[in-house]
Amino acid sequence: MKKSFHLSEEKQHEFVVEELEFKLNFAKKELEKQFKLREKELFEYKKTEKKYAELEKKYQALRNSFLGKLTINYWTFRRKIKNKVR
Repeated sequence: MKKSFHLSEEKQHEFVVEELEFKLNFAKKELEKQFKLREKELFEYKKTEKKYAELEKKYQALRNSFLGKLTINYWTFRRKIKNKVR
């Protein structure tokens, strides 16, 4: 009788171990998914940041050119006139 109780206790331990292994594997898979997702987001962020830096550089070059300065002054003047009319 004691032997059968001992076996059932072993089986209980086996079930607990299996359940814990299942949970561990599930957690690992979820972590891998989250890691890949974050890695993809980081890649997209760096790509967007690089594109922004290129556009900022082009914008500054255009703004500092003669015609760029003239255009900025023109639109600033137009904005001031528009605000005075109101």
